[in-house]
Amino acid sequence: MKQLVIRVLWPQARQSVEQWQCEYCLLPPADGEDSQVLCLPEAFQQAAVRQLEGDMDVTVLLPGELAILNCVQLPARSQRQALQALPFVVEEQLADDIEKVHLSVGHRLDDGRWPVLVVDLAIMASLMDICDQTNLRLKAIYVDAQMLPASNGRLSILMHDDRVLFHSSQAAAVFDHATAASMIHFLLGESVVSDVQIQFQAENEQQALLAQQLSTEFSALGETQVAMEATVVPMLAASLLPANASAINLLQGRFTVRQVSSRLPWWQMAAAMALFLWIGQLALQIGSGGYFNYHANRLEKSAEEQYRKLFPDARHVTNPRKRLEARLLEGANTAGENSFARLFSSSVQALNSLPDHEGLTIEELRYESEQGQLELELKASSIDQLDQLKQALGKLGLSGRISSANDSDGSISGRMQIGKEL
Repeated sequence: MKQLVIRVLWPQARQSVEQWQCEYCLLPPADGEDSQVLCLPEAFQQAAVRQLEGDMDVTVLLPGELAILNCVQLPARSQRQALQALPFVVEEQLADDIEKVHLSVGHRLDDGRWPVLVVDLAIMASLMDICDQTNLRLKAIYVDAQMLPASNGRLSILMHDDRVLFHSSQAAAVFDHATAASMIHFLLGESVVSDVQIQFQAENEQQALLAQQLSTEFSALGETQVAMEATVVPMLAASLLPANASAINLLQGRFTVRQVSSRLPWWQMAAAMALFLWIGQLALQIGSGGYFNYHANRLEKSAEEQYRKLFPDARHVTNPRKRLEARLLEGANTAGENSFARLFSSSVQALNSLPDHEGLTIEELRYESEQGQLELELKASSIDQLDQLKQALGKLGLSGRISSANDSDGSISGRMQIGKEL
């Protein structure tokens, strides 16, 4: 992912934040696109436009002259607890009022101490105000000197123009060429240094001489290894990024910026889940509707076929249920004792009167109007059930004759003819 770097230039201490000059550059640089020097609001505005065009991190680099790095003992186990305890611990160590500074804490060091960066609160507030005005979302605000790699026994020195950036595990600072050597040794004190990395601009003779001086002085310590590197990179930001893992992001506490996450907010996830469930329910209902409509059509067709078997003289069967109800009503009003209605209702009455009619069902029926006889295709659990139905029909004044009874998979498939008992 590309990132925009806005590096505040130095010196401009007497100017307001809105008048600060900045180096505005894209890393890695695009073809034909060089760094620009813009005032801070304009740089933020351009960065906001680029951020809208695509996902891009925006980092601000402040001059090390604006910050103080210190290491303190804090009664804390996590970075959050350290940030809460920080004001009470460092208040007596600061020359300024604690209410006028912004404190940021880094990761706990091996010796148990916590690195702390102190910057002017008004500067941070002004920076964030300009961010709000331009709708810019910052990824981080770093101090340039602290971006150099450093650890126990290892320090880094980087020379850029007339500034000398210095970073060790104990301190981060910026000096001019005249005082750099003495101030670096003063900050180190009695600390043991095992590894020194010195970077300078190859075309700058003054930097080359200072680098050689520092290399000679550290090499004289005996066990110190010195690595010198002549660079040709014109942009300081390119030498400092990617950020050192131990660098402290000043966007902490009240200035914390919530970064955009690839995950959806909970309410969007809930809405998406509700929409998914609704679509699933709709699809289920449509599928169920189609399934039951298909089987209803099959039952309708089966009912038409049964109706035609009962009444072969029927020509048009549009609604077999209503037509059957009409036939039953017509039969009920007919005086004939062997009408379909009487035979069918009596057969059902006889079947329901059996003490145990579980498993006894009417599979198919036919009515012969000329003979006044109803023929039932039955399925029973045993031959005794058929005989019990026959006796129950006799009690209702009907004759029941079992014309066939066959064993089929543990049940009895039988045929019975029902008519008026002679």
